Amino acid sequence: MSQVSGSGSKLAAVAAAAAIVIWSTNAAAGGAALRGLTVIQVLALQFGGACVTLALARAIQTRREHRASAPVRGRPSRGSIAVAVLGLAGTMTLQYVAFALAPLVAANAIAYSWPLMVAAGVGVTHGSRRPIALAMVGFAGVLLLFAARGGGAQVGSAPTAGYLAAVGSAVAMAGYTLAVGRVASRPTDLVLLGTTVGAVVAIPAALIQGASWADGGAIALGLYIGIGEVAVGWGLWTFAMAHPAGPAPGAPGLRHATAVHSDPAGHRTTPQHHRPGRVRADRVVRHRRDHGNATTDATSPTSLTAR
Repeated sequence: MSQVSGSGSKLAAVAAAAAIVIWSTNAAAGGAALRGLTVIQVLALQFGGACVTLALARAIQTRREHRASAPVRGRPSRGSIAVAVLGLAGTMTLQYVAFALAPLVAANAIAYSWPLMVAAGVGVTHGSRRPIALAMVGFAGVLLLFAARGGGAQVGSAPTAGYLAAVGSAVAMAGYTLAVGRVASRPTDLVLLGTTVGAVVAIPAALIQGASWADGGAIALGLYIGIGEVAVGWGLWTFAMAHPAGPAPGAPGLRHATAVHSDPAGHRTTPQHHRPGRVRADRVVRHRRDHGNATTDATSPTSLTAR
């Protein structure tokens, strides 16, 4: 059992790391696409590209299941719908609104502060002070960066709205990471659900808007974001967070590194801060030793985000 759990954890670690590498191009690709297209056009391309890619993958997967006489899965639960729409679609929509309205570097750093929120939430839930303290240090670093970049904006201005959208994106992603292990859906199905809802809303809105689609390079970048960063990146991240063996230690903390590597100006956009610690790690080890690799333990928010 321990060997199976160990190999599963390594597989989840590889998936999480691959998602992080893909996401590291997000700000640069998004910023370049927004120079030639509107926000709603970029959202239409990314949700549409991701939806088509995942639908094809789902069709291939379903065909294999029929050949193997595997049981057919039922309709998604309300929990799956809420996590997919509010978590995935909400994160991406608010993130690109932030990129369009606020300075890209500062908006990027705020949007990718969600692992700090995860660490703080786990600390509050389980009465552990260390992750809370480390999260506060990280938040202080983001605020310092914000001030150093001239982030102070008057209430009601476009940058302020962008910063608020970045905060909303971070909250949505933190909620997605904490909740994804609790819903009974495969990663492909969950990401497909979120991107389908996004595409149904964004594509008609982009067509009604009537903006020009003449910038072929921006269109290619929008499709790259959808196919690469959303379909593949979110699929890998969802798999890692929902895997029965759980993700590798500090995986959510690694995600915050993308705010550094995706800085289009080539500057470091976040301070060197923590990785969320192993909250209650000793209790998890003792529980697994006594009761085996229990599913209830493996899919809890603590085990998914704080190991």
